[in-house]
Amino acid sequence: MTSADVTSADVTRADVTSADATDAEASHSTMPQATYRLQLTADHPFAEAAALVPYLARLGVSHLYVSPILAARPGTRHFYNVADHGKIDPVLGGYEGLVELAETAHAAGLGLIGDIVPNHMGIGQWNSRWETLLREGQSSQDAKFFDIDWETPLPGAAGKVILPVLERPYGEELAAGNLGLQEIDGELRVTYDTLTFPLNAETTRAVERSGSERLVGTPGEPRSWSRMHSLLEQQHYRLVGWKAGKRLINYRRFLHITELAALRVEDPVVFEATNGLMIKLVTDGLLDGLRVDHIDGLADPTEYLTRLRNRVGPDAWLVVEKLARPDEPLDVRWPVDGTTGYELLRVALGVHLDADGMAELRRLAARHGALPGENDLMVLKQVMVEEHLGPDVRRLARVTWNACQQSNDVRDVDYRTLLEAVSRLLVAMPVYRTYVDAETGQASGRTVEIIERAVASAKAADSGDTIPDVLWRYLSRLFSGQMPRAIAASEAITRFQQISGPVMALGVEERLFLRHNAMVAACELGSDPFEPALDLDEAWEAIQLLPDRGMRTTASHDTKHAEDVRQRMAALSGMAQRFSALADEVLAATDPPLASLGLRLLQVAVGVWPITDDGSGDLTEILDVPDLHRRFTEYALRVARGQNILTSYTEKEPEAEAAVRQWCDRVFDPDGPIAGRLRPLAVAAAEIGMVASLSQIMLRLATGGTADTYQGTERWDDSLSDPDNRRSFDYTDRRDAEERWSQSTPDLEELWANRRNGEVKQWVLGQALRARRAHWSVFEPGSTLHRCAVTGRWSDSLLVGHRSAADDGDQCQAVVIAPVSLGRLTDGGRFPALGRVWGDTAATLPPLTEGRVWRDALTGATLEGGDTTRIATILTSLPVALLIADLP
Repeated sequence: MTSADVTSADVTRADVTSADATDAEASHSTMPQATYRLQLTADHPFAEAAALVPYLARLGVSHLYVSPILAARPGTRHFYNVADHGKIDPVLGGYEGLVELAETAHAAGLGLIGDIVPNHMGIGQWNSRWETLLREGQSSQDAKFFDIDWETPLPGAAGKVILPVLERPYGEELAAGNLGLQEIDGELRVTYDTLTFPLNAETTRAVERSGSERLVGTPGEPRSWSRMHSLLEQQHYRLVGWKAGKRLINYRRFLHITELAALRVEDPVVFEATNGLMIKLVTDGLLDGLRVDHIDGLADPTEYLTRLRNRVGPDAWLVVEKLARPDEPLDVRWPVDGTTGYELLRVALGVHLDADGMAELRRLAARHGALPGENDLMVLKQVMVEEHLGPDVRRLARVTWNACQQSNDVRDVDYRTLLEAVSRLLVAMPVYRTYVDAETGQASGRTVEIIERAVASAKAADSGDTIPDVLWRYLSRLFSGQMPRAIAASEAITRFQQISGPVMALGVEERLFLRHNAMVAACELGSDPFEPALDLDEAWEAIQLLPDRGMRTTASHDTKHAEDVRQRMAALSGMAQRFSALADEVLAATDPPLASLGLRLLQVAVGVWPITDDGSGDLTEILDVPDLHRRFTEYALRVARGQNILTSYTEKEPEAEAAVRQWCDRVFDPDGPIAGRLRPLAVAAAEIGMVASLSQIMLRLATGGTADTYQGTERWDDSLSDPDNRRSFDYTDRRDAEERWSQSTPDLEELWANRRNGEVKQWVLGQALRARRAHWSVFEPGSTLHRCAVTGRWSDSLLVGHRSAADDGDQCQAVVIAPVSLGRLTDGGRFPALGRVWGDTAATLPPLTEGRVWRDALTGATLEGGDTTRIATILTSLPVALLIADLP
């Protein structure tokens, strides 16, 4: 959205004063230069993070950036399932441990960034608010915290919370005696497997008077459990089988995850209770900023962020987790510094994809049923609307039906027609969500255009003309904020915007990304698998659109494949003919359980192939890597279940899953039909991928904003999504290397010759981070990366950019040189992207002030300024460069 799309009135709200709005607009936080993300767990708590501080300070980051720290569900590995917003999780070290970490970081000159989860909570017996809700029901003081449809159409369940927790239908579980009653810690509770549920006060007293033994029946005799059934019917919740429950559930969730219940953070009481501690940690100085998780799930992101900004103050750095398609910019009304940086991920991958090679890979995917089209995306979104998100969509239809009663043109529309219309409209939405102010109706011109485009698309898909034009016109006006304000209309707008994001996310990330296998690396957050390749013109255009103060991210706890794995897979686009021929042969010879899945796994096998393999060692020894086969097989099963073709998470097919395991066994079998054929391609892809990964670092650090490094990725990483992304790392070698390099500069020829051990990546990252810190005025907001002219044979394989800033009267300057699309340049990985291979390729560097020279921050080498400089004279020791204007 551009500033021209939003008027000054867009910033104000009825419950946000004009002074608040002014403060929000004027906020300018102290922006981190570079962050390092750590996933805290019970076995990697605050104390371990504090022990890493000296190493991270030497590495060159300015802030440590940690995963959520509030008390979460016991045993969690990610901590996004917060159970108590009022305390720091004891397994991480509690408040005292956090203070120690903050003090250690601040003493070393590092800041500390926290991760806040406003959209949802983890539910269960460990969540006292959820427990109170189940015990006391709709009248509970905690009922306002959760977004529950108390008017559920399920007969007999009105005013109750529907819990889809039973493995089998309720009647079967009851008759089998699996629902019991037990005293736990002095309280009578309903029990089921490992779960327990509270009784309301009235039934507790009744059971205490009559005794619980009267409730116990005989397993296999349904009538004998009538008293237990009567007791359960009197509770403020209803237990149902999970298969039926996914269509009956009546509380909003994070996406479709039943264990994560959505919060009504728009309520001031809920806001304070769920955000107060994290805000206090910022205002007390323990935290220097916040990452806001899943902002699109909130009823009103603008209002929430305005409140949060006003509470934490103008100096706290705020970024939001916002998944956006390439044409979906950040809302300019939000008083934040930017996003968590997935926009760069698309650029950093796209520039390394060969467009011609991608055409060949699409033909390969089409031959093996692995190339969904745009229409397939619509079908997959429709499945999500009808199944996994059905209760939310039906609730939206119901509140929209109420809104229709305020308009004579559509007040006679029937519910089924309206349900079909809103379902079609959700499927047709081209973006994750819109941002209409549900109370005032204020919306940007772009939002109105998006809704109109979605309505036109939905109407065109209605081949039977079952939905009248008058209803389409009404929905277009309603969801773009053009109808008179009323309570029903406001709720309809809010719910439409909250549900459109999950429909897109689940349709794209949970299904399409797993079925679109032309280039697996492009099936990633913020990327577009349909058109992933970017030429240099497109890349430069995308770079200019990056938020000035946001993050620059190429790896996170949510990315589907490690940043290095993606670049190795991307290298296949530069060797597309070779890979295409190999894939056809292997798939024909080995008969995978599903050809499209086999094609995907061949790409992933190239991506995770042991980086230590230079093609010369014994294959049996090379493939004897701890956990490689297990992780690869677990990944394959996750993909197979997510594709929902051979098997699924809800209906696991043992025979199909056994076939997947058996095929995975063959992939890394040194004596089998796949590994030997795949090896030469994997070795070549690694050569290209290593250079691309170094280039990716330069883009992350040179494009402004806050450069983020995910834990462990300062060396080559072969993680494969959750839970791989949260693996622990032994930092001993990394710390030893930084300590060694602080004493003396390494031999760069030796560093490059031994590049497969990962030290060269750590060296490039550290040197670039430290140079960035020393010359921050060149990289801070206000300075822009400008394109430098490149000529010669390989000009399309080189991104050269220039930054400058005035510093104490001097013109400080930096130039980044990053090779891209390396397949042809390196002849499929045969030649390193160094020295003579660049031939006549030259870059026009900006003029230097008198007495200065260019010094490469990565190698220490110097060169004189001039109109044009041959790249072969710059990239002699390393395939990337960061030139800083310096005194000789």
